[in-house]
Amino acid sequence: MVDIKEQELYPTQEVTEQLTPRKDEYVHIKFQEEGNEVLVDEALKIHAEGYRALGFINEDAIDKNGHVVSAIDHARGPSVDYYLAIKSENEPDNSLTVRMINIPNGEDFTILPAYKLCGENLNPDGLGLLLNIPANKLKELAALSRTSEATEAGLLELLRDVYQDSYGKNEYWFFSVVDRTLRWLEIQFGSTNFMKIGSETTIEDPRVKKKVILIPALFKIDDLFKNMMKNIAVSKNGQERDKLVTTFLYFLEGIPEANLSEEVVDFKIGLKA
Repeated sequence: MVDIKEQELYPTQEVTEQLTPRKDEYVHIKFQEEGNEVLVDEALKIHAEGYRALGFINEDAIDKNGHVVSAIDHARGPSVDYYLAIKSENEPDNSLTVRMINIPNGEDFTILPAYKLCGENLNPDGLGLLLNIPANKLKELAALSRTSEATEAGLLELLRDVYQDSYGKNEYWFFSVVDRTLRWLEIQFGSTNFMKIGSETTIEDPRVKKKVILIPALFKIDDLFKNMMKNIAVSKNGQERDKLVTTFLYFLEGIPEANLSEEVVDFKIGLKA
């Protein structure tokens, strides 16, 4: 477990200039690989532990350092932003991580691991969307994972932190995800926020379980609340609607109203009335 007292942390409200303090349960750390070997090691170990627990990989997919082998884990290098969420030093099994892969200057989306894996299975509309998104506005979300004690609530807090780091910048997330995770995302955020842009893809590596079938998807960051409002408005299932409302308000926490549309602010007020 990394000693968070010895690491350079960023206050949550400084992830972007837009944010105000939130009621976080975790300490959130954002970093890149250079000069952060201890944090990188922690993130890679959480990634391996989580994927093993989910049954995504075999034991031989993990190297002697406790990391997923680089032949499978391609989300590494100087263009990758790492995010860690650490509960406390007394809860070493309650941590989460995710990575955002940026496209380097002069490159395009074809260098992203998700494209290299799923590119042949993208549909024409999906490929057209990727072609029309500026390279500096497209990121790949990868390596989302958690340790044994971390909960779905922790996953949402981590995703909120990463989301608010991208909010207001007209960015898109491209990712490849198993069906179970995609369905979980749709329950939290509504069915219209994640566009499936291709057919199912398998990983041809014996160290990866055969049940791992990935779906390429695209998410437009700044449309989240607009789409959630539509889903909430048309939902006829009380439990489903309550879940959407809870996530909607949770992801708004920490974003100043000045950075929200008037429509979103009014909808938020109405929900709280």
